[in-house]
Amino acid sequence: MPNEQENVQDQIDNQKMSNEINTIVNQEIGKEKETVINQDAIHVMPQKFLPSSPKKQLSNKQKIILGSIAFVVFLLIVVGSMLLFANLSVSNNQAKTDQNNVNNQVNNQAPGEQQLIDNSQNNSDSNQLATSTATSTEPIDNTNNQNNNGPITPPPPPPPPTSNNFDQDRDDLSIEEELIFGTNNNDEDTDNDGYKDGVEVVNLYNPLLSNQALIHSSLISQFSNQTVKYVLLKPKNWLGQAIEGNDLEIMFTPDSGTGDFMSISAEQATANQTLQAWAQSKASGASLSALTLGKEAKITALQSKTADTHTVFAKVNNYFIKFTYYIETDGNAYFASTYLMMLNSFSLLK
Repeated sequence: MPNEQENVQDQIDNQKMSNEINTIVNQEIGKEKETVINQDAIHVMPQKFLPSSPKKQLSNKQKIILGSIAFVVFLLIVVGSMLLFANLSVSNNQAKTDQNNVNNQVNNQAPGEQQLIDNSQNNSDSNQLATSTATSTEPIDNTNNQNNNGPITPPPPPPPPTSNNFDQDRDDLSIEEELIFGTNNNDEDTDNDGYKDGVEVVNLYNPLLSNQALIHSSLISQFSNQTVKYVLLKPKNWLGQAIEGNDLEIMFTPDSGTGDFMSISAEQATANQTLQAWAQSKASGASLSALTLGKEAKITALQSKTADTHTVFAKVNNYFIKFTYYIETDGNAYFASTYLMMLNSFSLLK
């Protein structure tokens, strides 16, 4: 009996121990499950609900450095934009200048020049003058003679009679001539059209206004001789008058004290006398060379040059004429280009 009781007691004790062990194991398993569940819950929690880490704040020194860098970058952008704009403006202006030069070259071709040089037909129609004496000083309206082909390139001027030591800007106009035509004595091209002032005057262009004929300016007047039947241009303030009322002897006097002056004398041509023979008799042994008198009339002429005179001989209608420039002071021609202008403007009256 006692042994049976002991066995029963042992079984009871073992059962209790087994229950306690099971209880402890179950508790530990429950804790592990709870831990796993909590960890899974944290990992699947939306990011926006997770605690955020504090942002790093910039110091005042760092803020100043970053601001300075941003300001420098801004300045570089502004300066670069200004330089680019200026470069584009210069390029556009250069392109316009080049285009204008091309247009001028196209307009200044030979056909227009030929029309200026060989315009005798228009001249004969437009130069029917109504003046009555050789003392007329009013310009004639030659509107019908205007060139309709655009700007014209003046041809190279003939050489002046003598060297001119009074041309400061080397534009082929003396100081006295600069005063006559109102040009700038320190600028060889007063109207900035690409031609020297003297070249324009000699070729009958206004040196103060691009592409305007000299006859349409207020710088000159037109002189006509109704007896010999010729007309030419002279400076507006110069006196052109017959000597002792004789239309065969004309004197042109500059309004200056240089002593230089010009004259045109005429003689009735004889039937058997040639221009060569007559000119040789008047040239006092000086050599003669060929010349064309007048750009439009294109009169065959001869010329002689000495230190103090430059003379052109020609036959005009039924007269032989001698057009002389008398140089007073030491061989220095104060009005060399003006004389050439007068020669080039010479034409016939019908």
